[in-house]
Amino acid sequence: MLPARICGNCNIITLQCFQAICGGITIFAGNEIAWKLFHKEKLCIYYLLLVLCYVPMHLYGLFIYGEMIGLCFLELAILCLLVLQEHEQWILWKKVLVYIAMISSMIVSYTAREALIIVWIAVLGIQFLRALKGNRKSFIISFFCVLLMILGQKTVIQCVEHQAEIQLSEGVPAISVVAMGFQDEDPNHTGRGTYNAYEIHLFWENNFDVDKCKELSILNIKQSIVRWMRDPIGALEFFCDKTAVQWLEPTYGSFLFTSNMTTSSKWMKAFYSDRGYQIFYEIMNQLQNVIYIGVLFYYIYLAKHKRQEWEYFLGLVLIGEVLFSLLWEAKSRYVFPYIVIALPAAAMGYWYLCNYIGKYLKPRT
Repeated sequence: MLPARICGNCNIITLQCFQAICGGITIFAGNEIAWKLFHKEKLCIYYLLLVLCYVPMHLYGLFIYGEMIGLCFLELAILCLLVLQEHEQWILWKKVLVYIAMISSMIVSYTAREALIIVWIAVLGIQFLRALKGNRKSFIISFFCVLLMILGQKTVIQCVEHQAEIQLSEGVPAISVVAMGFQDEDPNHTGRGTYNAYEIHLFWENNFDVDKCKELSILNIKQSIVRWMRDPIGALEFFCDKTAVQWLEPTYGSFLFTSNMTTSSKWMKAFYSDRGYQIFYEIMNQLQNVIYIGVLFYYIYLAKHKRQEWEYFLGLVLIGEVLFSLLWEAKSRYVFPYIVIALPAAAMGYWYLCNYIGKYLKPRT
């Protein structure tokens, strides 16, 4: 496999151990992000309770596909960014070191999971708002860092090609995945907009001609749009179903993508049994409710009080991912990193709720 060819004798167990370490770093970085965004000690406690109970994050340490590595380095990059915003008066050499760490983490994260660029679009949005108030320097620097991230990823891919002695082709165009995400066809009975092998068959049938695939995919998208214009209610039902498939699946694919094992212990077999899955699913369903209720109160907190720009950051990231999920192939695994990113927002929501209840009850005691 490609990672083994790049890393030499590195095996799957080594990669899984590395991802487990990434999970621990993600928890630490998330806690620091929660503190730097909101500066509430109790909020950090709420965050730690939520993230430790969030089993999908721990399970994804077993799945070698870039989720945990991308998420870990993304959190580190966000933390570096917030450190720079908090210490704008630092001397130059300190700031340069943090910028190097941030851009390096951005490159690793973007290389592992390109879709995480949504976070940096949100960062540019926040910096643009600050630029409107006169802080144009931060926006220019952030924009330059995003460019370096994209260029850095291309350099990493070239290095990977050289190390692995292979040539990575352009592959299936992204617009074909969007076209598939707009289709009603559901042969696997997994929901509207989910994987139906459209882009693969299109690629094969056109002899791997990328330009031809792009042309046909755009035509397919136009046909979907015409269909929705003729039936707006059907379009609304389509996107509601597609959203539910991704955002209301409480395991976020973690059980499915980690269930294939060559050997397993007795308790692990029990965990991955039908009965074990039912119990796990129900527990995660309740935890998902807890997280979403917290996020709801976070948005209420933002709506009722004028806050610093960076307190809106997590909310902007979530909105961006919801919009992206309407366009892309529907799969709950793609939502998973953003739930982890949103945990500090959920913790903030519960801090606000507890604080509000405390103020309401205080005069009566």
